[in-house]
Amino acid sequence: MTDLPARRPGSRLLGVALCATAAMLPSCATVTGVATGAFTGFVDLPNEIISVNQLRPDAGGTWVVAMFAAPVGFVLGPFFGLVKGVGVDVNAAVGNVSEGRAFGTYERVSIWRPFTFDWDTKR
Repeated sequence: MTDLPARRPGSRLLGVALCATAAMLPSCATVTGVATGAFTGFVDLPNEIISVNQLRPDAGGTWVVAMFAAPVGFVLGPFFGLVKGVGVDVNAAVGNVSEGRAFGTYERVSIWRPFTFDWDTKR
């Protein structure tokens, strides 16, 4: 007789709740964020570093830091894409962000920018 590890009592309930929540959301930004997170993280994290430091006159090493940040963005991109995707889905569900702005732009609300987490209200 083998000893099977005991299941955690809430693990099945948590899985069902996550699936039900994902099914109710109006768009698929969460799935898109995870699936494309590595590539967008590879591009977006260095872009964020460069754009933030572009106005600083003493930002001489910005490009060097950005090049070292690209692999970090590649590794962390799927996680941040997941977080950003859930945020975009929730904002789309409450009517704060349209799917066109989330998927069709490179604005701050875009799913293609996983390292930018603020959302504009309706214009």
